[in-house]
Amino acid sequence: MEKVTLPKLGDVVEVRPKNIDEIFFEAVIVEINGENKNDPVLCDPDSFTYTVLYEDGQLESNIWFSSMICPSQRKVVYSDDILIVTDGHACIYNQVFQARLLAFRESLHIVQSAIIIKPDTRKTTLICAETDLNENTEQSINFDYKLLAFEVDQALSLCLPVYALAYTKLYPEGEIVNSPRAKLVGMDNHDHCYVDAEKIKISILGAGGGSLPLALARKHPQKLEIEVVDICENVITVAKDLFGASEVSKTESMSFL
Repeated sequence: MEKVTLPKLGDVVEVRPKNIDEIFFEAVIVEINGENKNDPVLCDPDSFTYTVLYEDGQLESNIWFSSMICPSQRKVVYSDDILIVTDGHACIYNQVFQARLLAFRESLHIVQSAIIIKPDTRKTTLICAETDLNENTEQSINFDYKLLAFEVDQALSLCLPVYALAYTKLYPEGEIVNSPRAKLVGMDNHDHCYVDAEKIKISILGAGGGSLPLALARKHPQKLEIEVVDICENVITVAKDLFGASEVSKTESMSFL
């Protein structure tokens, strides 16, 4: 078995907490438990457990090595008095991905948005509140909007195919259909009909990083009309400039208010 170098006391790591399935949080190792705990090289890393101190001041014990990313690779992308955007990691379908995360400072332990970063495209620049956000927008980063980190967002996206039935009109073969949206499709009985597929109109309250509306726009191109509303103008600016919403809205019907 390949030997693994284990983290030591005081090391900064990323940890997936026991009660959170999706997101890794930054923490400091404050205690190590197990035999030969002073030996930094071991064949079985999960013979140890760790106690960690999270960035919000919470302690958690009995953390396994397999729940960590060591050392921490998190980087702050943007920070102000209201929110913080970091590049870290998320776990989806038991796979670990690089992800861009948004959290509000009043509740750092709750990540509001997580968007997966495609491999080999992460290139971050530290942006502070005193810096003009628009002048530092990253151009080289690519996101995978179709991978949703949170189960609630996954569930909402699964509802759309059913909801779309209410926006679809079927016409029998031979009937004249005067609609620019109508298209000819084949049916199971080999007859043909026209489908008048109207755009589904969706309003989302609370922008965050825009992970759900961006995923919906990418999964159902040209089929949705999405309106995203947030009371904080800076949150919308961050979604546009740091999560790619401006680029997506150029080709999809998506507006931010």
